[in-house]
Amino acid sequence: MKSHRDGWRRTRIAAAIAGMLAMAHGTCAVAPAQNSHSVISQDSYGFALQLSVTGKVAGMENQLTAGLSGDFANTGFA
Repeated sequence: MKSHRDGWRRTRIAAAIAGMLAMAHGTCAVAPAQNSHSVISQDSYGFALQLSVTGKVAGMENQLTAGLSGDFANTGFA
């Protein structure tokens, strides 16, 4: 199974080789690229609550039904 970091490593190695070749041929005074890496993580949650009410409205029987819910999420990017 391939890791998302495999492509990052290949890119980093290719940039380093390109920089060394440019410096060796005198076409570049400094390394042409800079690599950075960051990790982003996000957690979120939410709740909802509803009630139940019965009674007459306009002379007719009615019922309102309630519920409870919880939502949880976790997202990451590296």
